[in-house]
This record gives sequence, C-alpha cells and structure tokens, in this order.
Amino acid sequence: MNAKGYELFDLKNKIVWLTLEFTDEEFKALEPLPGWMKNDSSRVPHFDKSRFIKSPGPDGKLTTKSMYGHTFLHVCNMLEWPHDADKDGLIKSATLEKYHEVTYNCGKKIKVLTSPEGKQYMYINSEGERGKEIPKLPHGWILEEGTLKEDLTVDLSGKVEVLRLSNNDSYQRVLGKDVNFRKYLGLVGE
Repeated sequence: MNAKGYELFDLKNKIVWLTLEFTDEEFKALEPLPGWMKNDSSRVPHFDKSRFIKSPGPDGKLTTKSMYGHTFLHVCNMLEWPHDADKDGLIKSATLEKYHEVTYNCGKKIKVLTSPEGKQYMYINSEGERGKEIPKLPHGWILEEGTLKEDLTVDLSGKVEVLRLSNNDSYQRVLGKDVNFRKYLGLVGE
C-alpha cells in the first residue's frame, strides 16, 4: 500500500477524519474551519493493506463525511491528547479508540519498538521522508528491524496507544493486549 493519508481533527468532538483523496499540495493549502485542525503532514503507511472495521461508536458502521470536496472516514476518537512518554520528551504518547486492521506480507521488513517495561509496538506509518531519519530514543527503549517469516495481520481495535518518535514515525499497540511482535521477525529473546 502506498496511498498517503490526510487527517483532519474535529477538536470539539475529539474525532479524527481520514481521506486518501488529497494531493500533498492541496492538503498543504487547506485552511480548516475554526474548531478544526489538520495533521500538517501526510502519513505514509508501512503495512501492505489495511481496513477500518468500523468507526468508534455504538452503531457498528463506518461513518463518512464530505468536506472540502472530498470524502472523509471517521477513523478514531482521541481519548488522551499527545503528551511526553519519557522524561526527555523524545517520544509522544496518545490514546485513541479505533477499529483498524493492518496486514504485512511475508518477506516485508518491519520494525518493532520495545519499551523498558517490555511493551512492544508495531511500526504503522511515517511522515514521508522523515521516516528515513534515525529516531532518538530514550534510555532503555529498543528499536529492532527484521523480515517477516509469514503474513502478519495486526488487529488495532479498541483503546490503542500511539507513540510518535522524534522523526514522527508512528508505533502502536492495543492497551491491555500484549503481543510479542518480535517472534514474527525471528528475533532473539522471543
């Protein structure tokens, strides 16, 4: 998958809306209405395919909205705004509710971030070219890369912790559901 995603935030309702329909130039020129904010950069996925299972809320459906001549999908609700996840401010953490499934194909190189407490986060997306920068990590955090030995589908449904590193790469995990992503890469210490 190589389509870029463009996000708008409804600040009052804490809703994130996503579209794949903009160009970088169109999105850069967009001036959101009062009470709205845009994620200033497009997000480049590092998975091979994905689907949003439903929008947050009780009806179990995907909600769409037409804005600025494009169709947006309600992809998540912000439960906790970004804050420092470490004492040095190198990693930002946010909590959101979403129902999202991402698939990485066998043979794909992927990265896993491990906290000092052993929590593992899967690499989801980057901010364009910034994803090539090597992020600065706080003491005790480990970033490893490996090649998948089989297809891997990650269910990011429910309360999801999103980490943004110093290069703005996004790593995610479902709260309360610890998954050993390292085992899919054949890394030591499984």
